[in-house]
Amino acid sequence: MPTPGIFKNKFGLLAIIFPVLFLLSCASTPKTTEQIIQEDYALAGRLYASVQTEYSSGQFSATINTANELIDRHSTFPKLDHVYKIATDAALARRDNQLALKYIFDFNSRFQKSEYRDYMVATQAAILVKIGRDNEAAAILVELYESASSSTSKQQAVSSLATIVNVLSADQLGAIRENCGDKGLGPYLGYLEIQSLLDERRPRKAAEVYSTLKKSDPENEWLAMADKLLSDPAYVYPAESDEPHITDGIDATRIVVLCPSTGKYTVLGNAFYDGAKLAKQSAEDKGWRQYILSTHDTGGDPVLAALATRELLTVEKPIAVIGGLLSASTTSIAIVADQYGIPVISPTATNDRINEIGPMVFQPNLTGMFESRLLARVAIDVLLKQKVAVLYPDNPEGLRRYQAFADEVVDLGGEVVASVSYGANVTDFRDEMDELSEKMPQVIFVPASVDEMMMIGPQLDFYRTGTLVLGPSEWNSVKLAAAVGNMLERALFPSDTALYPPEWITDFEKNWDRGDLPMEATIVARKAYLSTMLVMDSLGEGGFSRPSDLALDLESRLTNRLDQEMDAQTMESSLRMFLGGEIVNFPIDRYDGAFAVADSLSDSLTVQPDSLETIIIQ
Repeated sequence: MPTPGIFKNKFGLLAIIFPVLFLLSCASTPKTTEQIIQEDYALAGRLYASVQTEYSSGQFSATINTANELIDRHSTFPKLDHVYKIATDAALARRDNQLALKYIFDFNSRFQKSEYRDYMVATQAAILVKIGRDNEAAAILVELYESASSSTSKQQAVSSLATIVNVLSADQLGAIRENCGDKGLGPYLGYLEIQSLLDERRPRKAAEVYSTLKKSDPENEWLAMADKLLSDPAYVYPAESDEPHITDGIDATRIVVLCPSTGKYTVLGNAFYDGAKLAKQSAEDKGWRQYILSTHDTGGDPVLAALATRELLTVEKPIAVIGGLLSASTTSIAIVADQYGIPVISPTATNDRINEIGPMVFQPNLTGMFESRLLARVAIDVLLKQKVAVLYPDNPEGLRRYQAFADEVVDLGGEVVASVSYGANVTDFRDEMDELSEKMPQVIFVPASVDEMMMIGPQLDFYRTGTLVLGPSEWNSVKLAAAVGNMLERALFPSDTALYPPEWITDFEKNWDRGDLPMEATIVARKAYLSTMLVMDSLGEGGFSRPSDLALDLESRLTNRLDQEMDAQTMESSLRMFLGGEIVNFPIDRYDGAFAVADSLSDSLTVQPDSLETIIIQ
């Protein structure tokens, strides 16, 4: 039978075969290195164009994703430094300071000669200031001044530095100056250091710095200004003493309580003192030292508080001061007591920077770092979760709590699959929830305040599906439980007494007479009781007679919990959860097996008194 169509003719068959063979031969020819490089640059160029387009149109998440692909796959792309800059700006637009810092760190390690270097270093400093790391930011700005490629960048570095230096201590300024040397900004920083030393009443050290600067550059204009400072009558102080003002006659059994017993806060002030008295009775019942407890009225006034502190320290010479309820009064008390070398324990003041006044000031109510690590332990070792996420406020305290939680999770073998920050004025958390949901975490840690959770709670309930929520001790609030407790069903958070031994809390609840007192008074009394017990226990165990020894022991106790195992009883007393719109104890009995596996949870739980805990004081 004849072959139909073109195959009737042998030339038709060849017309099909030859083109096919030709295409096959072309396909099998290997590409040259030059062709591969050209194609790689072409793809990189398209990604680079996408990065710019996505950023200019406000698609910041897409910008970051495309930039990451370009950075990972095309490390020799000639415009990569610009990609890092755009990615940094996109991260900042997403309020992700940590990601922006990561881009900047990578950029600085790769592009020392880039035209964008001044911008990236200045941006790094601005981020560090924003998250409360002023000292690091100042050091970076000094380096930028030395290496800036233009006079404009130098001027901007000095302008930015001028907004930071007023919050740095004299010692911090001195460290930056020493690294800088006697050139560039060195004399300027020396002048600022001298001024700060005089403000801190350290004239001897100021004179030493002045002498050092004069040897290196005696004609410098900043040195002339420092000379005027040293001769200013307002800065002429008596010689500094190497010892505290009170060195003799300390009564190692006397503790003074400062609180308002008159005025607007009388009820809370009396509850504060009654809590301290109850601690004295408990300590004596346990066979500890016999203590003398005296009280002085501050009236809730910072000036009266300062005057009362100065008088009692010179007359009664106690080994410790407990008080003074409110942040303003406590600040005045702390400034005076720290100058006299007497420890101050403030269990209720909510200003989280009071403990920065000096080494003798302690805030045992500020346990944010401890709580964060405790919750990480619960999530990984007790609840046996592996994938966690963090939604945190974009401020220094939120960042510290996020980092403490994340570090502990990673150390325990867990994975932080997402970390999302939010700004102070955000009310719609849709974008943040979408970003978290994409990673499908088993646990979300939200170190947010009660007021913030009023907004976040309903949105967590709306967007999440079965994810366990963890939060700080601030959530131990009847107000929050009533408002959004049902939406945060089974959300877990520490008790605000998690730091202390469970038996102390049991003793307080057993012996405290609530009567007709408002709830706030009982909260204040409990805090005063526990902090007084902490001081008396420290004194009883250590047998201290010097305030400085007591201060060292208190710092150790507030920095470590290695002496107390985090067993089931302690965990039960330390944790709370929302159930049916109410606050209940965590059902630790369901997790006995997990404790047997985890053995002990105390190995890395540390307390760092530099976070924010609130009490209800109007």
